[in-house]
Amino acid sequence: MTESAAALVFAEPSGIIRIWTSRAESLFGHRAADAIGQTLDLIVPAEYRARHWAGFRAAMAAGDGNID
Repeated sequence: MTESAAALVFAEPSGIIRIWTSRAESLFGHRAADAIGQTLDLIVPAEYRARHWAGFRAAMAAGDGNID
């Protein structure tokens, strides 16, 4: 995989992290080996998780990126 200048994190529709680039390691402070297989809670502060997951589920249900 070609390394991007951006930090890239890819997660399944369930919120499980599957790709975590070296730039994500630098930005978030977690090694890929530790992040992959975890949920996005790893990088979402506790006080924002309920809203994050509500929006995430809505985006996944919409399937087209639109969450009216």
